[in-house]
Amino acid sequence: MTDYGRVLRIWDDVQRERLSGVAQTLGLETPLFTGFPTVHVAGTNGKGSVCAMVAAILMASGYRTGLFTSPHLYRENERILVDGTPILEEVLTAYLDEIYARYPDLRLFDGYLYAALRWYTRQKVAFGVMEAGVGGALDATNILLPQVTAIATIGMDHREILGDTLCEIALQKAGIAKPGVPMALYPRYPGEVERTIRDYCRRVGAPVLAYEPGELELRPGEDGCWRVDIRRPGLSLLDTRVSLMGRHQAYNAALAVLIAQALMEQGYGITPDAIREGLMAARHPGRLELIEQTPILLLDGAHNPEGAAALATAIRDAYPSKPLVLLTAMMSNKDASGVAAQLAPLADRVIATQVDAPRALDCQRLAAFYGEKAQAVSDPRAALFQARELCPQNGVLLVAGSLYLPHALGLG
Repeated sequence: MTDYGRVLRIWDDVQRERLSGVAQTLGLETPLFTGFPTVHVAGTNGKGSVCAMVAAILMASGYRTGLFTSPHLYRENERILVDGTPILEEVLTAYLDEIYARYPDLRLFDGYLYAALRWYTRQKVAFGVMEAGVGGALDATNILLPQVTAIATIGMDHREILGDTLCEIALQKAGIAKPGVPMALYPRYPGEVERTIRDYCRRVGAPVLAYEPGELELRPGEDGCWRVDIRRPGLSLLDTRVSLMGRHQAYNAALAVLIAQALMEQGYGITPDAIREGLMAARHPGRLELIEQTPILLLDGAHNPEGAAALATAIRDAYPSKPLVLLTAMMSNKDASGVAAQLAPLADRVIATQVDAPRALDCQRLAAFYGEKAQAVSDPRAALFQARELCPQNGVLLVAGSLYLPHALGLG
């Protein structure tokens, strides 16, 4: 695949300092982690869903699989799973206490990564499917030397860290590429974004995997879940149901299939039937997650304009004529105006609330983005009660805007 020296040569001075420091802090003997095979996924939206699908495919193939994602919805141990089971809370606490006793100023995400690598090693996983935190080039997960890398969607989020243009953000995400390690590309980037990623991969010597015209077709199903038809050299998957709702999840599934095919070509025991089974079985809480049937209660973590646009399309596809009440909260560093522009046309009524967090956006300010159809209710549980009162039995109650909101509502 590759070697340490080739990777270290492609890193600039900032990367070397940051990632060598992470490796040293986490107790690695080398600058790169190779303790077990990994898949490394970056992206603005969808990377957690892609990871969940890849993990489901690996489990369907008989591999003991670790899944590392963030943030959590209800309990912090949700971030670190083995075959779908969270790390024991007391073990996670012990690992975090251990690392913070030595490095009290360590970033929290890096502490979770330390716990994940310790737990997966202890549990003897055959694979770790690892979601990047923010960006890629300087993210702590970039100490991984994976079997496959992938980039999901690219959107305008974390601009204060990653840059002010899509291409700047794409370049940060592309920083997870490694010499000789296949990089799988999402099927729908803007042209300049794909060129940016391809150019970086070419410079570092990472082979690119992508769909050619005619290899991928999507079809809607009656239940809001989509079907994919994939015809690629070496792989045919027809009429495969994607369990996660929405057209955007069908594209995420297509990316997961590219990752799986790359692993197949490396000799791992993955079959088309296992891919199909994994896509049908994958679960990812808080991503158009159906909580109740009457009225329909959906949770979605959309918190930026691109995510909100994908959510809006999925809602229109699945529930084109149902009245909808939106219950929303956001963080103050997110583009609330851009999210509202996507979600406001869907909603008959809007309840804006706020979570108990330092960066929470004031609910009055949030409500103002939705105009006269919105009201502000500062207490999240009171807001949920009000939203339930407003939503008719044949309607949809959509909870969206922040991955911190479901816990605040007591839905977990």
